Amino acid sequence: MLIALAGAEGVALLAAPAAAAAGFLAETVRLVPPGQEHDRIDWDRGLQDLLTA
Repeated sequence: MLIALAGAEGVALLAAPAAAAAGFLAETVRLVPPGQEHDRIDWDRGLQDLLTA
C-alpha cells in the first residue's frame, strides 16, 4: 500500500503492508467510532496548551 502526503514543500510517499494498515484502521475505528471523535478531543485544553507553550 502506498500513501502520498502532499504539502506546500513537496510530496512524501510512504509504503506500508496493506494488512498492517487495515489492522491499524480497524483498531482505530474500534477505539473511536466514526462520529464520536469530538467526545475524545478537548479542543479548549488543546488551544490553551498551544497558546501557553
